[in-house]
Amino acid sequence: MLYHFASIDYLITLHRMVSQLIDGVVDPLLDLAKAQNRDSVMVDPRWGTRNTSENWANNAWPFLKDFQASLAKDIAGRAFERYKVTGATQCLRGIQEYSMLWATPEEEQRFTEVLQTIGRYAAKIDDTLDDYHSSRWDDSAFAYHYHDFAAQFPKIPKLRIRADVQAETGKTLTRTGVYIAQDDRHAALQFGWTGNGGGKLRPSETFNELGLDALTTVGRQDLWFNEQKMFAFATSKKYAALFKDDIYFNDQPRPSWAPGAVSGRSFTKRPCKWYYVELINGEFEDIEEEDLKEARAESDAAVAQRQRCRTEGGDPCPTAGYYFTPAIADSRRYFRYGETMPIADNKLWKTIWQWDDQQ
Repeated sequence: MLYHFASIDYLITLHRMVSQLIDGVVDPLLDLAKAQNRDSVMVDPRWGTRNTSENWANNAWPFLKDFQASLAKDIAGRAFERYKVTGATQCLRGIQEYSMLWATPEEEQRFTEVLQTIGRYAAKIDDTLDDYHSSRWDDSAFAYHYHDFAAQFPKIPKLRIRADVQAETGKTLTRTGVYIAQDDRHAALQFGWTGNGGGKLRPSETFNELGLDALTTVGRQDLWFNEQKMFAFATSKKYAALFKDDIYFNDQPRPSWAPGAVSGRSFTKRPCKWYYVELINGEFEDIEEEDLKEARAESDAAVAQRQRCRTEGGDPCPTAGYYFTPAIADSRRYFRYGETMPIADNKLWKTIWQWDDQQ
């Protein structure tokens, strides 16, 4: 997975997605708004031209173009083994500062959905190549993303551990690629590189005492996925007081909250020594057939779950998490289970709250 998310092919695909957004969605939409003279009815005595397409084109559109150009530069840098995080976070935050009231709700929703898809895609690169902040790749993150990955790639490149190529946390590397901890089988693997000063390996993300206890009690196959077993662990005599505020709402148990609550308290960091994991080009092996079936089933279930999480304003929240609605500007927020979803003041269209994949 780390080799895939750090690959130049993955980066090129991100660049293509941004280019398609600009050329196939944004530019035609701006041209349409200009042809229909929408800005003539958007100028406001109080807000001036803030809500016009011209203002968006002058201020938000450059974020996309700069993002596109930076990705092209990143692609060129791979020839010199230069790796860095994308500018996706800055781009998306910048764009959100500018009004899209000049677009119809359907047009804005289409744009928002494509932009969020790009953000989720780019996040895999950022999580893999961020050598400054703590990595988000830990046991739970790998487990969560593995099923989608296995469903897409039934064959994966062969890998071998090179005990003759070693590294230490915080020191310069001699080889670009993935590294595995020498003395901790629970430590999350990392990707490091030699170019551009080198991406030094961070302290390992590994289980703390609570995490090891969860692994032993719940079991490897059910850890992070079996809500009932995770809830039973979190409500056991040993941990009930610790997790009470995390897995109950209005004194009602919420088993679906247990995996996230336990994950948030299960890891610690420590420096360690590493072995290089070599990718053998041109040689592949099958993912275990049972793993593949399970991955596809869970991937389909995840899609179905996201499709169900579309709730009309005024109804109770069906699943705790982050939602957004095209009917309200800057609407993304967290809702607890059962919380009433607001209705937009504008009555021209329904307020539909949509599940945000970036939880």
